[in-house]
Amino acid sequence: MDIEVDLGSDAGPVLRDPDDFKGFKVVVAGGRDRDAVAAALAGVAAWADDDHVAVERDAVRALAGERAGDPEWRTGFEAMVAYAESKGWTVGEAIRAHVEWRA
Repeated sequence: MDIEVDLGSDAGPVLRDPDDFKGFKVVVAGGRDRDAVAAALAGVAAWADDDHVAVERDAVRALAGERAGDPEWRTGFEAMVAYAESKGWTVGEAIRAHVEWRA
């Protein structure tokens, strides 16, 4: 599952592949402006360090929309979160996600 942000668009973050619980990252298109990324992700995630953001669990659920109401989806998401916690990839209630920059 990826959260996509296009800095060249007014559209907000979009969750892609919401049923893929094997990977989790934020993909940014349209530039490499950290402040613009922070603004685009306001209420969803905040910078955790140079290469990662901390994504709020509730924000992922909100971005998943109706899928988040599916018991199978919730089970998969919670398993992904538990795995992230076991690896130290969480910040409080947020999940650390690598930021991938796309041209």
